[in-house]
Amino acid sequence: TTNPAMMTMSGPIWALANWWETKSRLEHRLGNEFQAREAIGLAIEHRRQAEGAHALLALARSLDFLSEICRAAGDVAAEEQARHEARLIRVGLRIPGI
Repeated sequence: TTNPAMMTMSGPIWALANWWETKSRLEHRLGNEFQAREAIGLAIEHRRQAEGAHALLALARSLDFLSEICRAAGDVAAEEQARHEARLIRVGLRIPGI
């Protein structure tokens, strides 16, 4: 069952997560990797607070982007951890082709 408190918070949480992910992608395009990583981390924190399949899929997408940022920074361990968690989410959601 869905927690009513989560349903109330999901709109603002979703909006903040989207804002931070967009900010991260912008910073990444501008070459500001530290700011990009910080912003995607905030997006991930917000996405972890939401429930449901769409929220989990959005979390996986954010984790994929974090893995790209980590790869660019040479942080192989963080890259693999983020990619692994994203894959586990997709397996759990039974998304084909995983």
